[in-house]
Amino acid sequence: MTRFPLPVVAAAAALALTLGGCAAVEPGATAAPAPAPPERAGATASFSAVEPAELPNGVIGRATLVGADGSVAVSVEVSRSGGDLLEIRSLPAPGLDLARTELMLAPRPLADDATCFDEGLRYGLGTPVEGEPARWGVADLGEGDPSFLDEAVLVRGPAEATAETECFADIVARGPIEWTFAPLRTGLVASDAGATGGARGDATVEDGAPVAYTVARDDLLDEVAARFGITAGDLLYLNPDRSPPGGVSTLHPGEVLNLVVERR
Repeated sequence: MTRFPLPVVAAAAALALTLGGCAAVEPGATAAPAPAPPERAGATASFSAVEPAELPNGVIGRATLVGADGSVAVSVEVSRSGGDLLEIRSLPAPGLDLARTELMLAPRPLADDATCFDEGLRYGLGTPVEGEPARWGVADLGEGDPSFLDEAVLVRGPAEATAETECFADIVARGPIEWTFAPLRTGLVASDAGATGGARGDATVEDGAPVAYTVARDDLLDEVAARFGITAGDLLYLNPDRSPPGGVSTLHPGEVLNLVVERR
């Protein structure tokens, strides 16, 4: 998947974003070129008209981060109290050395044998401190649905970084995030109505249904969404970890957009 570098931004808690790999279309998928009519007229889509469910209150996610020796290093709890903020609370193990550490959230699971996490998309929460939760705006994560985040990772930076430093974020402990709720748009299903003036790219099809879309030159976000019978907000929901140059509404030729809720 073609990716684009993310800027570093700041939220209520320190928030660092960098961009790298992304889930690819699964093996066996075939790219089906769509016809390219000269005008939009005649292309119709069956809109799914999915009303997003509301993010529940209370504890909505947990993670237990385990070190290489099998011991629990940090427990993490994500909760919502009815407002527009999420709280991410951390409970480090007694005696854990937290020097130069940072808690990261990853939208894709790391490789089982990974020892470094200094590239790829990362959401940084700062050093985990008991009683000092990190806070995030609900709307800032996946169109209000943070369940696309798969893993929590505690990393440690080098005591002294040099040009010879091989890793800038050694993994101290890690663990999967277990969400207590289903994705908020489970009924969202894309249906390809065919190419239009602002959506001329190719759809990748599996079992007769579109699962991904490759952006063509001059494509527009709204028209790509309309081609597949969904809204622009739905399309952003399905691709929560993209932030290309120019903003999330900017599409770039060759960029691959996911069209399946289970793969967001």
